[in-house]
Amino acid sequence: MSPLSSPARLLVIDIDGLRQDVFHQALAAQIIPNLAGLIGGPEASLGCHIDPVSPAPSITFCAQSTIFTGCHPREHGIAGNQFFDRFGSRTGGVPRFYAFDVGDALAYDDAVLTFSGQTGLLGQTVDPDAATLYESAAQIGWESAVVYHMLSRGAGSWIRPSLMDIARLTRGGGLLGMSAEAYDREMLDKTLDYLRSGACPQILTVYFMGLDHTSHHEGPGAQLHYLSHVIDAQVGRLAAQLASSGLINNLLIAVVSDHGQIEVIPDDRHSLRLSFPFDREMGFLFDALGLDVHDKPREG
Repeated sequence: MSPLSSPARLLVIDIDGLRQDVFHQALAAQIIPNLAGLIGGPEASLGCHIDPVSPAPSITFCAQSTIFTGCHPREHGIAGNQFFDRFGSRTGGVPRFYAFDVGDALAYDDAVLTFSGQTGLLGQTVDPDAATLYESAAQIGWESAVVYHMLSRGAGSWIRPSLMDIARLTRGGGLLGMSAEAYDREMLDKTLDYLRSGACPQILTVYFMGLDHTSHHEGPGAQLHYLSHVIDAQVGRLAAQLASSGLINNLLIAVVSDHGQIEVIPDDRHSLRLSFPFDREMGFLFDALGLDVHDKPREG
């Protein structure tokens, strides 16, 4: 590959939860040859590195919305993986609690709606004035395809994960579970099937969720191995297909992540443990501190 003067298309490789230092460590150790090959080797000689700044809160649905709209959370309106919209900004003034990520709350309805309908719950909730990358691209006649990502508004093609696979990954175990590696591999399988059908979108977004899932369960120390042994292999498969289809020519590649993760010392003795009833959660803490965090005194 050579430097671009006028890109004909864009590939977004979105790796959820990937730490900046892990990515650089993998490049320097030359253990991600396929990713490195796309950006000019270990020195990323064909690339331009931008020091990342994740929004607050630095959590998936908020940060991913920022990546694909370019807007601050106060503009796109997604305050986290779950949040309470007391003003009902998308529901005609009726307050609504959102729980996009079933990993955060057992609100399965929203987790299902996130990958349902034409644009999914996130696409419906992101402020209409916060144009997505795909909506902006459509204005100049560019076609977009989104694979497994939760925000697809404006894209012509949305290849989504099955709800069963999401449940197997996030809630399954043993024989019923699905490994992060299998989940990401299936995502890439569907991407390749799409490209082999003759599709040639100007923008293609592929979303690797497995690294974040693995890092949550095994700690950030597991990221380097997952990046080098799982993701890089899938990127190699994708690069080979793009090359055979002629789509790698004049291709601009963006490798992005939404947030990092930091190691936490296991210390249950000094942890704040919350339990049933779950809707009170932090309320118990505020009560113990004598704090009223409602808008009005004694508000329920």
